[in-house]
Amino acid sequence: MNNHIGDLIKSNRAKMGLSLSGLAKASGLSKAQIWDLERGKSRNPTINTIKTLAKHLDISVYCFIEIDGD
Repeated sequence: MNNHIGDLIKSNRAKMGLSLSGLAKASGLSKAQIWDLERGKSRNPTINTIKTLAKHLDISVYCFIEIDGD
């Protein structure tokens, strides 16, 4: 299984010019929590975490859903 969520967070954070610390500060999530998601160490974030990240990365929560076969 690839790290869809981590790749999504990292690529969109980079597109927005946000550092890991910057996203953590803006979102209220911890730097460690975001880092773990980006590295695939934490693979099951809560829906509240997804909603928060989607809001601060200016993407839809649906982007976080990986459909088998796509």
